Amino acid sequence: MAVPARQLDLLKGLLQRGKRAPPATEFATHCAIADTLRVSLMPQWVWFHVGNGERRDKLAGARLQRMGVKPGVSDFILIAPPAGRFHALELKRRGVRPTREQFAFLASVTGAGGVAAWADSYEEAITCLKKWQAVRVVLP
Repeated sequence: MAVPARQLDLLKGLLQRGKRAPPATEFATHCAIADTLRVSLMPQWVWFHVGNGERRDKLAGARLQRMGVKPGVSDFILIAPPAGRFHALELKRRGVRPTREQFAFLASVTGAGGVAAWADSYEEAITCLKKWQAVRVVLP
């Protein structure tokens, strides 16, 4: 018994059907950048992720605000040797721009003498980190 062509299409992958896969989620891209920093960070650099982005109930949000959590703080903070220059990297999903609060934070970092940028892909973020000389050359 022959299987109709339409049913065969259901068994093909997205590329075989001529469709692109959706862009990586911000979480997946974020994890890839964190993994790259773990293995390729230049000596004496310091980096960390700021855990501001998750949804919380009102009580937890109010407690964190009271403790100093601020909206718009960038996802990755890096500190460069030898003088401890501050770097902020905001990560967004492809095609999404930072919020007004995130742009304001990036501007405040540069206004204070730090370095700030945002990226909407792994490649763009790695290009930025290389420009800052924060990571060794990463091979594709």
